[in-house]
Amino acid sequence: QLFAHHTYCRYSMNFQGGAHSLERQHTTGSVPLPWRQRLARRWHRRMQQRRIDHFAGACRRLFRDIDLQSDDQVFLPTLSDFDLVGLAQFLEADWRTLAADWHLQFHFNFLDGRPPDYDLQQDRIATLRRRFEESLSTITDHRLHFYSTTRQMASQYNRLRVAPFRLLPYPVNARHREHTDCGHHRLPLRVTCAGGIRPEKGQAQLAPMVHALWDDLFAAERIQLLIQSKKSRFRI
Repeated sequence: QLFAHHTYCRYSMNFQGGAHSLERQHTTGSVPLPWRQRLARRWHRRMQQRRIDHFAGACRRLFRDIDLQSDDQVFLPTLSDFDLVGLAQFLEADWRTLAADWHLQFHFNFLDGRPPDYDLQQDRIATLRRRFEESLSTITDHRLHFYSTTRQMASQYNRLRVAPFRLLPYPVNARHREHTDCGHHRLPLRVTCAGGIRPEKGQAQLAPMVHALWDDLFAAERIQLLIQSKKSRFRI
């Protein structure tokens, strides 16, 4: 497998499924013993660097035999901050990459809550800004274009003030939105929750919503709910 690690990495700064596990460990609950703190931080940094190095190495192997031309457009979807660091290492070391335009799409929010809560998370903003600045400072001659998958997420990244992030949403297959008649039987309305069910998308509210609407809509076959889950069945 060329890319050994997927983007959903709990060590990443902007993966909310476990993005700040180490931070939460240091700020909530009982205070860990000093040696445990040191060991946790050392392991955390080791796993971070391992994923960054693997991503950079995978990019090198992928583009080893690709002759990039001046009109080539390279699109990297669903990036994390780690992917950016690894990509920067690869781009800096390979002058051939200067020929192409690189389009980078970031899919994970790094701030919790809603806009009124963002000003209280300056540490996260400063940490991610520093990571972006350090990476981008090494590839200033490359043509880079930055995107986020929602307007709200683009607004978060623009708070970093490192580059303009534009909206580039994921496409949704039209067949998941159709509501058509089939003879004399009207098909149920199909509601699609695009993308994985994660905490920042209101995962905790999904089950109460379905239970509240079950008798009137779901059991009556007036609505179908399509969701994406790692498991074959998603328990609600």
